[in-house]
Amino acid sequence: MERGRRSPANSFENTSREYVYLYGAVSPKGGTCVYLIMPAPDTECFQIFLETFAKKYPRQLNLLFVDEAGNHHGDELEVPTNIMLHFLPPYSPELNPQENLWDEIREKIFKKLRSQIHRRRLRRA
Repeated sequence: MERGRRSPANSFENTSREYVYLYGAVSPKGGTCVYLIMPAPDTECFQIFLETFAKKYPRQLNLLFVDEAGNHHGDELEVPTNIMLHFLPPYSPELNPQENLWDEIREKIFKKLRSQIHRRRLRRA
């Protein structure tokens, strides 16, 4: 290899990252959690999460506290009848009970997910 030239294995062109997004809700009363790992932080994925959540608890009126992210509201979003969205003030993650769990969730779920993706890649190689 020429001096001053990067090997293909270390070049930027061969580096790729895969992102996943965790949609979740937790009951502050009982600690029951509902999570979906989705491919994007968009209205379509949030809609799927809402529908999944609504089907899991069809006989309850569910209050979800959400931030002002663009995917949490909009003309395309159809909130199921058994779900109410309550929008938190900007820059106030401490008011969202879910925020207290993110570190633990990342540690358990994403570490496991990363490991599974790595094993699949090794099998393909």
